[in-house]
Amino acid sequence: MNNEQNQHTTLTLHGPGTDAFRKGVKRVFRQLRGLDDTDARMNFWCCQRCGWASDECRSVGRFVFYHQQKHDAMMEGHPLYLHHATDHGAEADQAFAAEVVAMFEAEGFTVTYNGDPRTCIQIDSLEVVA
Repeated sequence: MNNEQNQHTTLTLHGPGTDAFRKGVKRVFRQLRGLDDTDARMNFWCCQRCGWASDECRSVGRFVFYHQQKHDAMMEGHPLYLHHATDHGAEADQAFAAEVVAMFEAEGFTVTYNGDPRTCIQIDSLEVVA
């Protein structure tokens, strides 16, 4: 057997609230903030209602965030839920959500999203290849 056949790949699953999960979320949010016409906020305001009411989420064309209540739930091991929208209509909302999902998946996250721009993107876990 050669070395390639002897090497085993190990997947490590990190759930919400773990250090690896939080660091992964931060990486993706930094990437999102680097996109044109996009703002991405972590632990933004106290709740969904206050987050959407904020003038800050109207200062760009595309916005994604999670609020304090979702952060607290994540720290207790629950999935992280992301709110998202654009000011360009339903088709643009769907395209933006798909872009957010793809960015999280590219980092190894397991994501649940039904494609409806009125629903949250659910970040379930992070798989790290060792």
